[in-house]
Amino acid sequence: MNRLKQLRKEKNLTLDDIQKETSINRGTYNNYENGTTKPSDDTWQALADFFGVSVDWLKGYGYSREELAKLLSDGYDESFTYQHSRDLDNKIMDAIAEKTGNKIMQSMVQFQKEYGNLKKIIDLYARLMNLEVPKDENERVKFFTDKMSFLFAMPEAQRLLNATHSYTDAEVKESLLDALLNFTNMLYHSSKLDKSNEKYQ
Repeated sequence: MNRLKQLRKEKNLTLDDIQKETSINRGTYNNYENGTTKPSDDTWQALADFFGVSVDWLKGYGYSREELAKLLSDGYDESFTYQHSRDLDNKIMDAIAEKTGNKIMQSMVQFQKEYGNLKKIIDLYARLMNLEVPKDENERVKFFTDKMSFLFAMPEAQRLLNATHSYTDAEVKESLLDALLNFTNMLYHSSKLDKSNEKYQ
């Protein structure tokens, strides 16, 4: 379903306001909102420009940062973990690491096993950055969009922001968990490296 009605309501606009601002007949716009008729490509672009969003997002594809932050907050509350076992992935990585003697890969597997849920990885990130995760859900969503904005530049989140099809909530949370594990793993190990370097200075 498109986001025309959602945006109109968020901006406190009536159908009459839309007609006045865009020259689209209120009945036609109402049909667009309900999916009875579809706008032309030019009309989609004009509406996207009017609302300041992308055409794909307006059509109902992809996620906004706020939607991702809300799903992240929900995942934090439920200590979301992978819905599909990562045991096979970990066994493969363990075998490769053992065969090649790759200690970095071994530590990545261990890190994923230890911090492979959204609550644990977010709490670790906050601890490493000397931040506190808010208990209130609305404040937490703002915390994720403001204090963890790096997340939205990660490839996993970019795929969700620019999606041209829908995902289940679990798939979105798994992608966000992947992104956080990748980023926080690097942050964690670099902080350990910094501490060990301090010993030798």
